[in-house]
Amino acid sequence: MLTFDAAGLVPAIIQDASSGEVLMLAYMNAQALHLTRTTGITHFWSRSRGRLWQKGEDSGHLQEVVAIYVNCEENSLLIQVRQRGPGACHKGYRSCYYREWRPDGSLVPIMPPAFDPAAAYSMSNPTHRPGANGEAALGKNTTHNQSSPQCPSLHHKVASSPGGEAELEILFRQLYQIYEYLRDEDLTAVSATSRALHAADLPWLMQRALDELNELHGVLMGTHRHTADKAADIVLEGYQACYWLCLMAIAARLPYDRVEPHRHVLCGYTSPNLPASGNTDPFITTITTGFARVGAACRQSGVHPTALLERDLSELRSRPYLAAFWQAEHKEQ
Repeated sequence: MLTFDAAGLVPAIIQDASSGEVLMLAYMNAQALHLTRTTGITHFWSRSRGRLWQKGEDSGHLQEVVAIYVNCEENSLLIQVRQRGPGACHKGYRSCYYREWRPDGSLVPIMPPAFDPAAAYSMSNPTHRPGANGEAALGKNTTHNQSSPQCPSLHHKVASSPGGEAELEILFRQLYQIYEYLRDEDLTAVSATSRALHAADLPWLMQRALDELNELHGVLMGTHRHTADKAADIVLEGYQACYWLCLMAIAARLPYDRVEPHRHVLCGYTSPNLPASGNTDPFITTITTGFARVGAACRQSGVHPTALLERDLSELRSRPYLAAFWQAEHKEQ
């Protein structure tokens, strides 16, 4: 969908949705774009600090996303926002483009200051601390510091660690194999999953995954529900998010070990700070970040991630069109 540069970044022009005024320009990597779309608040990648940041995380001057546009070359974004607070510029102006470059070479301010940056960015003011005016989509980690430790490879730990981790890997691998089978066999007449995978519409699959992550966040926040049982809704929405994330990876023909959904779900489940992906591929980073956020939602709601997969695997075992798959698996075992 987008062409990121060699550093994995794409420029984003931020525009006031009401006035049309250009407020700023910043850069996004795949994770920043994912967070922007799932939270509705702009996130960026700081090239100078080498980390993700949420606009307004210190000042409280958040930007609520109204619409996102892609240019014809698919290598830049125009994002229309509602600017909270008096301004977007860290120097105290409404817009970062507060100066005109005159023919004589001088830079002349064309607007008055909108706020005192020293006060706005004072960390002693509790209303301006990071995250005080908005939380990330699936947890309270609003800084997303890319320098935080990556989740270690769990492959050697999974088999012996308690709490269902080994079972989670088994369940995820089995689901992944089923979806690969539905991709490789023409079962489009009987399976919606097979139809989605044969269409291989990656932008649509990504949007479905983002929609489910938003609904999962809504369950956590109490703004979205299917039943009176919050845990049951977490299981439902968490599985749906995992389902679409897996379909994204499988439609792109990524092998399981390139994605390792169990590992990233466990990272989110066991740590309050979402891990850095450690992957240079923006598409894979988007997928693995989504799995980590599902794990974080499970942690916050007290649901073990294995609960997301068990029911649906049981149902898949009864589907007649998968009989050949189960027979083949039984022979291999």
